[in-house]
Amino acid sequence: MSIILRMICYFVIVLLICYSLLRYYHLWSRNNLPNTAYFVLQIVFLICLVICQRKASLLPGGIFGSIFQGISAVYFSIMVFTPILCFIRGVIRIAGGRMKKHGKIYRFFNHPARSIYCFLVLTAMFGGFAFFQMRHLVTTEYQISLAKTSDDESMNIALISDVHLGSGVTENGLVKLIEKTNACNPDLILLCGDIIDNNTSAGLRSACAKHLKSFKAKYGVFYIEGNKEALINHYEKLFEESNVKFLEDQTIYLANGVQLIGLRDQSNKDKLPVEQVLLGMDSEKPIIVASHRPVDLDKLAGAGTDLVLCGHTIGGQYPLGNFYARLSNDMVYGQKKFDKMNAITTSGAGGYGVPVKFISKSEIALVHVTFTKPTD
Repeated sequence: MSIILRMICYFVIVLLICYSLLRYYHLWSRNNLPNTAYFVLQIVFLICLVICQRKASLLPGGIFGSIFQGISAVYFSIMVFTPILCFIRGVIRIAGGRMKKHGKIYRFFNHPARSIYCFLVLTAMFGGFAFFQMRHLVTTEYQISLAKTSDDESMNIALISDVHLGSGVTENGLVKLIEKTNACNPDLILLCGDIIDNNTSAGLRSACAKHLKSFKAKYGVFYIEGNKEALINHYEKLFEESNVKFLEDQTIYLANGVQLIGLRDQSNKDKLPVEQVLLGMDSEKPIIVASHRPVDLDKLAGAGTDLVLCGHTIGGQYPLGNFYARLSNDMVYGQKKFDKMNAITTSGAGGYGVPVKFISKSEIALVHVTFTKPTD
């Protein structure tokens, strides 16, 4: 089902781009500009878009790579949103014609070029904003109270996922992410998958391993694989010396008595059933589960889990992304209750593919957990 939906999404995007290419070709022709220049320009932009979507590892580093990604973000926005605005324009023209309107608004939309110029400017500006949304990192805070005791009265957890180093976040962006996380003074840092992917060059992978050493947390830094990392052979070796501990269907007992469980991604053929991973848990002590995807949340709640921390959905990221994410996940973003269990899903510190976030934000999720005595 997921593959079919993905193919449908790609097909719709291709149709929108084809429509926009024809629409802007007519606009180009009205100005008596050479057709060859138009097609060469479009081919260059399309190649840039494809590279940023599928092969960002080929892009140069530093400012030049960011320029290419910025161009792809703006171009993607223009190509995808222009047809939508043109559809609205068509509705206004038809309705205005039937009602025999002759005002300024109708004349503006009825003009063969003026409104299209405006659409070009508006969609380009929106693409620039979406690119800024991807690169602008914020901290989102959550308050969780657990009716269980630990050796600490409270605990701060930094939840980071979906960095997608190389496409979503640059190396400089990773450094800033680490600095911003450390400034929150977390007791625990959870890297919930897709920190790297197929768009992460070998140089960036090595740099990632080096920079991860700079994370600071009282109870350590833990890494849970994402669906992209599950496709990379032996990626664990990249972080052997980075003070990051991997949890693959494993349980760690923190010094304060909290039980931390890290689940493999469901794309991993060696993944164990949730029920099996949770066997032997002490129900009297807090149980926190870290998982890349917000799935099996009802099972986790039924097994006595207190808190689940996830990523993967990127908060929707693209237009209609929320609809797509809901089809294969138990939640898309934010905080949600499953019986007595709290679940938090972050929109991630970056994003996959074209470097835009239209409907979500890049964030560090800082979870403040308070432990209280259970009431009878």
